Amino acid sequence: MILEYHRPNDIDEAIQLLSRDFPITVPLAGGNLISRKSGENFAVVDLQNLGLNKIKVDDPVVDIGAMVTLEELYMHQAIPEAVKKAVYIDATLNTRNTATLGGAIVAGTGESVLLTMLLAMDARIEWLPDDIQQSLGELRSLRNKIKPGKLIKNIQFSLHAQAGVATVGRSPLDPPFLIVVVCRWPSGRTRLALGGKVSNPVLAMDGATQDGIIDAGINACSHLSNQWISETYLKNSTTKLIQRLTEA
Repeated sequence: MILEYHRPNDIDEAIQLLSRDFPITVPLAGGNLISRKSGENFAVVDLQNLGLNKIKVDDPVVDIGAMVTLEELYMHQAIPEAVKKAVYIDATLNTRNTATLGGAIVAGTGESVLLTMLLAMDARIEWLPDDIQQSLGELRSLRNKIKPGKLIKNIQFSLHAQAGVATVGRSPLDPPFLIVVVCRWPSGRTRLALGGKVSNPVLAMDGATQDGIIDAGINACSHLSNQWISETYLKNSTTKLIQRLTEA
């Protein structure tokens, strides 16, 4: 049950509220996460008035505020088509209109195409109040250790990176059990990320070139095997999708 509702007008006030020991106080972004809470009492801090809903482009970097909705991200002309495709696969229009990028990053799992995409693109998170940057991969591995009083300010990634994504699912309406994202920079640097029915996407490769990318993908399949799919099928599918994406 929500005990208190706050809508601060500055960052300092929001951080002070979120740092309290009692009652437990959580940020309210799009409200999707709050609506799923049950069986506990807590206070919420509405982040709407903090100016965290802007998308700024400073070539080659795009800086996306944590309160930008998935629909705003999807519609922005500077956002790469691969990222838009990931958003479209993950969320319906109604969800895109309410869910925020910050909320999607904090709450998402390995089934999120967008999270897998951002991991492959080496996205970075900037935190308030200290403006400390952290890679998305570090955040995902340590998300249960995030201290109270911290807020995601923005998410950044390079627009010079080219990315491709492919998925496999039981049906178009089911979350994919295999997500493959290949991202390549003009320098030749290549990253491969895999997603599926796991708690977090897996970074399978970060190399100066794409040499060895298929072997890296096959090795990473051990993290994705589950009751939905045999490891042999998973490895074969991963190989084919990597080949398709690198050729494209």
